Amino acid sequence: MLTRSLPGFILLVGDASGPAGVVRMAADAEMLRVLVVDDDTVIADSLAVILNANGYHARAVHSAEEALEESVLLAPDVLITDVVMTGISGIDLAIHISNTVPTCKIILFSGQVQTANLLEQAEERGYRFELLQKPVHPQVLLQRLNEYVASLKELGGLEMLEG
Repeated sequence: MLTRSLPGFILLVGDASGPAGVVRMAADAEMLRVLVVDDDTVIADSLAVILNANGYHARAVHSAEEALEESVLLAPDVLITDVVMTGISGIDLAIHISNTVPTCKIILFSGQVQTANLLEQAEERGYRFELLQKPVHPQVLLQRLNEYVASLKELGGLEMLEG
């Protein structure tokens, strides 16, 4: 088990339970599926361990390409992803996930200067994402997830037809 603290952001994605074609957001933390993506394996794996220890169903992957494959299997409620990675960027991953799982909550994290330009380009295309600056303390991430779970409970859960 990894114990190093995490210097990054986390992205959360929707949970596909129920009838085919319907994405249902989990209203309980233990049911909330979180996909964590970072090409720094220590960060991704550490975040997943921390999230799992706090009642979330978290899975770590180490590239956007892996995340695309895993998102089909996991159907995440939340996507937490680094922005600057080799291959597909975290922003391009977030755009893809937001189109395939429109109920997915997306959180980006980065410590890179070029992130501002990538976010600006995404906004010009009509996409806005939450960005956290590295290093991000795990408690901050847990607080964001707890707030998200609370908002789902207020809404009584969330169901949307998958686009």
